[in-house]
Amino acid sequence: MKLSKYLLILLIYSIGFSQKYDPKTGELIQEQKYDPVTGELIKTSKYDPVTGDLIDENTKKVPSKISPIMNNVSKGPSYLSIITAAKAQAKKKNQAPINTGIGALGCLFSWIGVPLASLYALSDTSGEPNSSYYNELNSENKNIYRSAYKTEMNRLKRTNVFGTMGFGIVFFIFMIFMWGAM
Repeated sequence: MKLSKYLLILLIYSIGFSQKYDPKTGELIQEQKYDPVTGELIKTSKYDPVTGDLIDENTKKVPSKISPIMNNVSKGPSYLSIITAAKAQAKKKNQAPINTGIGALGCLFSWIGVPLASLYALSDTSGEPNSSYYNELNSENKNIYRSAYKTEMNRLKRTNVFGTMGFGIVFFIFMIFMWGAM
């Protein structure tokens, strides 16, 4: 009875303090602020993070200056596009069932399994990236791609293994409380 009451309070609290985001831009939707004396709307100015220029609120476009990012397009892929491609390949090559299984076996064999599963999760087993996008990059961009790929692969592996072990521990504690309540 108490657990359901606390869960209901947590649910109401999280809904009450949730934030709303614009689905098109991903920006946090701000409530409009009004001057308490005059009652007029207070406008906030937005600036382009790249150029620092004022963004026109009516068109939501940056003034016609060419940003530094647009100047670098002809020089090859941008840093962000390289990182995004590396993360996408890492997600595609992620071995989630294996990592989840190792986390579950770690919980199952408790005293021996948890340290062994933790060592596996913390070890670097990402391997080398292999895609046509990666093969077409120059050596500097390949280093950026490789680093982002390995970091993302290891992060996904740790998340799967430790997430499964955490779920197993919480489930075990929950069962102990349920067994004690009987």
